[in-house]
Amino acid sequence: FGEKHWLTIAALRDFGYAYRQAGAAGEAQTFYSLALSAAEEALGTEHPQTIEIVSLLGELYTAAGMAQDAVSTREMAVASATAGLGADHPVTVGARLALVQTLKQFGRYDAAIAESVDLCGDIEGAYGRFHTYSLKCQETVADIEFTTGKLGEAEKTLLLIADLIGRSLPTVDGQWLGNLAELAELYRQQGRYQESKDLLSSTIGLALQTGNVESSYLGKSYLGRVLADEGDYQHAATVTKEVLD
Repeated sequence: FGEKHWLTIAALRDFGYAYRQAGAAGEAQTFYSLALSAAEEALGTEHPQTIEIVSLLGELYTAAGMAQDAVSTREMAVASATAGLGADHPVTVGARLALVQTLKQFGRYDAAIAESVDLCGDIEGAYGRFHTYSLKCQETVADIEFTTGKLGEAEKTLLLIADLIGRSLPTVDGQWLGNLAELAELYRQQGRYQESKDLLSSTIGLALQTGNVESSYLGKSYLGRVLADEGDYQHAATVTKEVLD
């Protein structure tokens, strides 16, 4: 097929992935780099297959703790995807979310928040507030706010997500219930134990009524934490045992 054929490029990429899964980061980087060089020459830097290889390199660098290489590679993927596909194309959205997560992982919180806010705006403009991409982006913002101790902002974002999900779904689903449980966990972190217990009790009851068993277990797990924080260890143990059983 030749060195620049798409099958050759795919094989080099897949060799890189196999070595990465085997824990051989050096060999994985070598094959990814060979695949990227061939893809850039044969397909161009803005081709989705080329962007995928750049993203795989970003994953490799992130897993290896190579902060600067990881961030710069993620930025390269975003730039290529934006130029070739547009800021709100699904491939670009995925690359931008990956960049946000990488910035967060390496403690670059201000940059992560700035990028996620821009991304959420672009997604909302293209897909609407109720689209899955919009909700995912808002969840990412809430996660960063929670991680950085901005609990007030995180609460507002989680309430927004709960409202958007509740208004966009004809029936109760696990995502909405899970979001309510996360909001209750935030209340616990703030010492608002009664509010947390009330919200969790409602969430667990609604989850059981609608057959969302996994969400009920999540709610019980968080309820056990609240009870333990209050010193009600016996009740906390009982609730936690229900999750384990």
